[in-house]
Amino acid sequence: MKFTPVNVDLLPLDLLSDSQNKTIHELLSHNESCKFIIKHIKKIIILR
Repeated sequence: MKFTPVNVDLLPLDLLSDSQNKTIHELLSHNESCKFIIKHIKKIIILR
């Protein structure tokens, strides 16, 4: 499996600025349904 570098110029600017300013968790939790899913997954992990 070869690593393919991503050409940064091809990515949309808003995506780049978002990913630089936020963690993945923050990007996910901007959406309420994602927050719910994250909470649910945490509960499942705790229960095991």
